Amino acid sequence: MTDDKHLLRIAKALERIADCQEAMVNRPAPLRTAEKRLDVALEANEKALASAVEESAVPVEPIAEEAMPKKAQPTELDEGVRVQVESKTVNDGCIGTIVAKTSAWLTVTVEQGNSEKKKGENISVRKSECKILADDENIATVSEDTEVIKEPDVEAPETTELVIDENDTKNPGNFRFDKGARSGQTIHNVYTENDAGKTFVLYAAFKAEHRPDWMDKCKAYLLLHGIDKHPTRGS
Repeated sequence: MTDDKHLLRIAKALERIADCQEAMVNRPAPLRTAEKRLDVALEANEKALASAVEESAVPVEPIAEEAMPKKAQPTELDEGVRVQVESKTVNDGCIGTIVAKTSAWLTVTVEQGNSEKKKGENISVRKSECKILADDENIATVSEDTEVIKEPDVEAPETTELVIDENDTKNPGNFRFDKGARSGQTIHNVYTENDAGKTFVLYAAFKAEHRPDWMDKCKAYLLLHGIDKHPTRGS
């Protein structure tokens, strides 16, 4: 009896399987087409996902440092800066002070000339032809990245301590520089600060021809110290 019931259940199960197979065969054509398209889409999606995973596993090579663009270095060829000219023109070797500039050209007042150019002349040179001198009056106005040329140090003459009344507006020592690294400082404060300050005041007194107001005040101040000419470059 038990075997008969077991066989009966098997027979019913086979009938249900047969019914399902018949339903699959007899399903509408549009449904069968949609199923095929879905299978194709699923297969394509699996391939794309596998490809993305494979690409993400590939190490990315770092960009070589040499290929990175370098930041341009500052030229700092401004008015009042002393330079030496290095060119293949008649201006080669001249040393002087920048007194004017345009986008590409500089006007330099010659302090030390050559066989063609004399002291006091104004020459026009390209910015690329000028090298900043590394003397004290330039050090405070250029950055650490600027290429400079060493020039012999200037030794200021020994002077006695000079006391200036800061409220005395007529005293030249209270004149304040209005431009550059010393802007806002008085002549007396700059001169008594250190050797670099002395050199700057000497330069302003005898070589800053583009700033006659500086020259007049600094010369008057230096006379209080008994100095009437530049110790190494003449009057």
